[in-house]
Amino acid sequence: MSMRQITDLPGIRVGHATDREGRTGCTVILCDGGAVAGADIRGSAPGTVEIEVLKPVRLVPKIDGLFFTGGSALGLPAVKGVQDYFQEQGVGYDTGFRKIPIVPGAVIYDIGPDEEDAIPSAEMAYQAAQSATEEPVDEGTVGAGTGATLGNMFGHSATRRGGVATVADTTPDGIRVGVLVVANAFGGVYDPEQGRWIVGHENYDQSLLYKDPEQLWSSNTTLVAVGTDAALTKEQCIKVAEMSQNGIARVIRPSHTMFDGDLSVVLSLGSQEGEVNGIGYLAAELTSRAILRSVELSNG
Repeated sequence: MSMRQITDLPGIRVGHATDREGRTGCTVILCDGGAVAGADIRGSAPGTVEIEVLKPVRLVPKIDGLFFTGGSALGLPAVKGVQDYFQEQGVGYDTGFRKIPIVPGAVIYDIGPDEEDAIPSAEMAYQAAQSATEEPVDEGTVGAGTGATLGNMFGHSATRRGGVATVADTTPDGIRVGVLVVANAFGGVYDPEQGRWIVGHENYDQSLLYKDPEQLWSSNTTLVAVGTDAALTKEQCIKVAEMSQNGIARVIRPSHTMFDGDLSVVLSLGSQEGEVNGIGYLAAELTSRAILRSVELSNG
């Protein structure tokens, strides 16, 4: 089977809600039947909700979906829209009295000087969940990537748009892996295959990293969702998430800074036996490809 996007994996549906005027939005990944999941955070300025439940010693074995949004921490309450959608569908962790939807989420910082009120709402998140489909994913400046930018450390003249992109492939032993990214970074973007900078330049000492610390609040954080049809434990999902972060570091330079909240979440939706190292290796490769693709799509 040819793999192109994360929705080529059975059980994964993706939906967006986009606010063009406010330049923000939501992206929701629904996991039909639930997914075993694990996460890794490398950036020092994360904004998350329910990530704690992904640890191996926590009670809940699976999550129902994953929520990415803009608005920094102010966007986190919008996750209620996804929870409301799942409650209408009767989906969630069964406590015996009520089903509680388990929807971890994370935010990017996409708030600009003219966008004080551009904060994603629960209504937007509900719309994203309701529109989720297994069809090809809309990419570029949509959903959580609507206001995403790259190369903020180099100043506004060098900054380019980031956005949403998804790619997928298969390991040599037949395990399918798909990645969706919301690329939004303090650092620039370097293409190692072409040996050139796509966003930014090598002269870090001429950048805002050293010249103007007061402007370092600018839009940052890259979010990664990795899906696989391998049957992974929470511990194995965390390992793959750790390895997938290498894909960020290969092409975003510098990455995982004090001003980024870089996060990767791995979703296991299958029953096949898979080799964790191989899955993690491919996840890193796909993460790099997706980030480079986001630049191409959002600035083409």
